[in-house]
Amino acid sequence: MGISVTVERLALRLPRLARLALWSAALIQMRFRHQPHWLFKHLAKRLDYRVPVMARLGNEMKIQVPWIDVAGRTIHKDGWYEPDTVRILSTLLAPGMTFLDIGAAFGQYTLLAAGAVGNSGKVYAFEPDPVSFDWLDRNVRRNYLGNVTAVEIALGDTVGALDLYIGAPDNLGTTSLRQQYNYSGRAVRVDVMPLDRYFERVGLDRVDVIKMDVEGAESLVLRGAQKLLAMRPAMIIEFEESNQVRFGSSCAELARMLIEKGYKLESILEGERVPYEAAHSAAHYSFNVVATRA
Repeated sequence: MGISVTVERLALRLPRLARLALWSAALIQMRFRHQPHWLFKHLAKRLDYRVPVMARLGNEMKIQVPWIDVAGRTIHKDGWYEPDTVRILSTLLAPGMTFLDIGAAFGQYTLLAAGAVGNSGKVYAFEPDPVSFDWLDRNVRRNYLGNVTAVEIALGDTVGALDLYIGAPDNLGTTSLRQQYNYSGRAVRVDVMPLDRYFERVGLDRVDVIKMDVEGAESLVLRGAQKLLAMRPAMIIEFEESNQVRFGSSCAELARMLIEKGYKLESILEGERVPYEAAHSAAHYSFNVVATRA
């Protein structure tokens, strides 16, 4: 029997002790800026353990991140995940604005926007995964952000409930309303609501900027936000063809929806905003698109 099999069996028999051992091992790997060892990643996935560590964003806000996750580990090391998108989003935000973070995860963009819009602005952060939502809520509270409202629902085009398929901890960004390649084997039932219905519920009548990353459900969110789209807020949206296909859509269809609503599209590629072309979806597995009033 190999040592890795023995270690795995022991970890599954003593999960609390194994999580403590993984957290301690993470501290050593972080100190020497090492990538997680393959056995470390394997055990974290088997235990569904996110390896919580504290970090600081580039704006100096405190944030708890899952170190086993690619985004969390990058934030811990460099201060931001997707720094080009962070930089471009920052140019769209100003004091007093209302910002929506749709698919907020543990809160990088929520915390960025909260600082940018200030006390006179508002941030609404939507995250349906109960565990990620708890991390998001704690990150908001540890920075005393009174201008942030965290909302534990999924956004779509109907009112109801759907299964949310949780990604394995090494890439939590694959959590989706459709199963992805990195599915952990764990799903939770979550409430779903159109964005327009949420606006009516809270009396919100103004949105300036949106950041959306919902792993293929972007078209559903837009279809449930027709009143919002009439305002034409600036948006940054993830385009990923494989995710769109899982929802019976495509990046071309997503682009068409936005253009018909009066938007100009620019892809964020190599740190620059360039006019969107359909060919970008074939050349790039995943990228963000800036949508602004045409």
